[in-house]
Amino acid sequence: MTVANKTAPAGQPWAIRQSPSAHTSSSDNRSLAYGNTTLPLNRVDYCRLTPVKDWDVAGQHFNFMIYVAFAAAFLFLIVEAGWRIQFFAAITLFLGIGAMSLADVCTTKRIHYFRVEIHATDGNAHTYTTASQQDAQALIAAMASSGVSVRH
Repeated sequence: MTVANKTAPAGQPWAIRQSPSAHTSSSDNRSLAYGNTTLPLNRVDYCRLTPVKDWDVAGQHFNFMIYVAFAAAFLFLIVEAGWRIQFFAAITLFLGIGAMSLADVCTTKRIHYFRVEIHATDGNAHTYTTASQQDAQALIAAMASSGVSVRH
């Protein structure tokens, strides 16, 4: 038996199923299955839905710093070590690429996703992550209707 939820998108990657060895329809025999994980609901203490907003720009920042460092190194070598003035073209190139990577940092949008934290009675925590708010809310609603405590 699988819990059907009308608010969940078609083809949802999780299901609340009756355990194969169960002969009754009590909630003690149900389990949550997603990915390679199967959790008996009678061993789940509580679950929590957390919206997450992340901004992954570490790579762009590093790229910007490297190109500015190369431009500074070339400037030092031209001014102090007597390199030819034609190497100013390299400085222009490095600063241009650095400016483009800085523009990339400034135009990067936040990544929005939803994390459902499932805490078991044995102290283990499991996480289900999705980009769909409907999917996360449907999972929380199905867990709540199966008797699992939902914390906010």
